[in-house]
Amino acid sequence: MAEDGTVSKGRIFYDATRNLATDKGVPDGLKVDRAGNIYASGPGGIWIFNSAGTVLGKIRLSELVSNCALSHDEKTLYITADMYLLRIKLRK
Repeated sequence: MAEDGTVSKGRIFYDATRNLATDKGVPDGLKVDRAGNIYASGPGGIWIFNSAGTVLGKIRLSELVSNCALSHDEKTLYITADMYLLRIKLRK
């Protein structure tokens, strides 16, 4: 962000368009942990990226995922998927 509040030097972080053909869901909510890793809902479940936009992994789910949240200690990831609230213990 520029000092005047405008966006400058913007770029696409990750384009999930090609994944829409094989997995249901679209990018929606996301959370960033203290290390800068990004947990984002997207086609097929939760995508995990590093701060450079490299996919580190996916948590594949059969239901549409809308959002996620990290516990205060970042040891648990909570996911909203269709009519479910899921809890996943993370290894760090």
